[in-house]
Amino acid sequence: MTAVAVPDFCSPLVGWRAWHAVAHRGDIYLVSVFHRVRWPLLEALVGDCHVWHAPWRKHGHHAAPGLDCKCGIYASSLETASVYARPYPRTEWSRGSAWPVVGTVSLWGDVIEYTDGWRASLAYPTHLFVPTAGRRRQYAHRVVDELGRYGVPVDLVDAAAAEDVVGALATA
Repeated sequence: MTAVAVPDFCSPLVGWRAWHAVAHRGDIYLVSVFHRVRWPLLEALVGDCHVWHAPWRKHGHHAAPGLDCKCGIYASSLETASVYARPYPRTEWSRGSAWPVVGTVSLWGDVIEYTDGWRASLAYPTHLFVPTAGRRRQYAHRVVDELGRYGVPVDLVDAAAAEDVVGALATA
């Protein structure tokens, strides 16, 4: 019988997702699209259950991702993620505005596949893309510079709408 070497680690799963880049006290951070969760700099985001559960439900609060819940840190295909990349602000970008960002994210820990992608317990961005076009380019450059603090590549994409992001990244 031949011995088979089994790796003692697995590579993280990589998928796509959307964020908002939000200014807070002079700095710009990634924030989840659906929850007011700020992604930490240079450390993994730890998933938590933010789904409201009725008190009589038996599973209550639990670690994310839950098998019988919709919680966890989501990632999907580029096409699905870009749907959540809202167009950039209609007014001059300033404090309180949310700039769209799409990118790849590594998922690890507990990972569950769902119909449009995956939900995980741990995640960190691996490559960020900031859509820009026309007169807002100077604001996009600031977003790119600030998001560089995450320690991953950050690139401008000449696009304004979600479908333009998919087209621009597909041809890159």
